Amino acid sequence: MKATDSSSYIFIANAHWEAHAFELPHLSERRWCRVVDTMQMPPHDIAEPGAEDVLADQRRYVVDPRSVVVLIGKRCIPS
Repeated sequence: MKATDSSSYIFIANAHWEAHAFELPHLSERRWCRVVDTMQMPPHDIAEPGAEDVLADQRRYVVDPRSVVVLIGKRCIPS
């Protein structure tokens, strides 16, 4: 999938010792995709541009303890 010009980003830092669920803003015509999640094992912790995973749950994302997440909301078109 490729991103078009209109992309949005969310940066989440969870400094707590417990995981927390964060509600994601609704996107019309775009989908939330994971760019960075520091609790994922390499090489899944940082996605190559254009290879971001589309989130199965578009309403919330659980961020593990003491980790950072970057999501991109992008209009996806088949590659």
